[in-house]
Amino acid sequence: MTGISSLGLICSILLIFPSWSEGFAPPMNIMNMTLTQLNIYRDHVRIAMSTGRYKEVAGAHGLPKELCVHGDINFLPWHRDHLKYMEAALNHSIPYWDWSSDSVPLAFLENNYTDASGQTWPNPLKSGWRPPSGMTTRDIVPSFPTIQLAEAEALAMSRNDMVNFSNALEDAHNLLHISVSGDMGYLSFASYDPIFYSHHKNVDRCWFRWEITASRDLSPFANRSVITSWGSANFIAIANDYSGWIAPSPSSPSLSPSPPLNSVSSSTSNTSMGAAPLNSPSNASVSTGGPQNAGSPSMNPSPGSTGNTV
Repeated sequence: MTGISSLGLICSILLIFPSWSEGFAPPMNIMNMTLTQLNIYRDHVRIAMSTGRYKEVAGAHGLPKELCVHGDINFLPWHRDHLKYMEAALNHSIPYWDWSSDSVPLAFLENNYTDASGQTWPNPLKSGWRPPSGMTTRDIVPSFPTIQLAEAEALAMSRNDMVNFSNALEDAHNLLHISVSGDMGYLSFASYDPIFYSHHKNVDRCWFRWEITASRDLSPFANRSVITSWGSANFIAIANDYSGWIAPSPSSPSLSPSPPLNSVSSSTSNTSMGAAPLNSPSNASVSTGGPQNAGSPSMNPSPGSTGNTV
């Protein structure tokens, strides 16, 4: 490839996947978004899906690449890095779903939404395309385990070392996946469901909160590499990158993602399709109490709240 054509490719990639430092507003709790804010986010997701950007990033976690890391200390940094690729593809920060307080928000369940021009669209947060064809589905447990999720999160937050914290938080993460179920229960397909990214944004929020509550010793991982969605990065560099949770500034860490822009293949082997489900957490017991309705988003933040607290 010539120098000129290489430069052209790089420029086209950066136009589609802009640097994080160009700036998005800090992520909000999706339950605190106004209807206008929520519908703007839906617009961004819908457009990213229609252009193929969404499935390009989702295909790094699930089929066809399946590069995601689970059951390993790289679990948290891999997914933090992956979230930034999706936010760059969306050109919008991803709102988090605080599943320790709220069951499935209606934002992910409604069939349609109306954009600012008055046009009605299918709600892109309800489902997404998944390989080899069709749309993602869910099989949400009738009694959503909010209490168990809150307890699992609290247990993780009480851990003082990175290994035990990561393992405990991944247990909470797994419980959420099996509670939403359907395609969210399979590594190969979970990332194609838009609820996946608000779930993982909350997982990353927990990690961010844990990181800043005290001086955490990450020195054992100083020389550890993380094979990311498109390349590799240093464990500490990702761990110390808080740009996903603070307002961008000239000193904010910069992300210049450059994934290939090919569409995810619409075909896959039978063996790949037989993906194993996500492992259940060791202490994942689903509530047997009475049925709980899916959480209804508060369309107006509480007085004095920006919705950006973590």
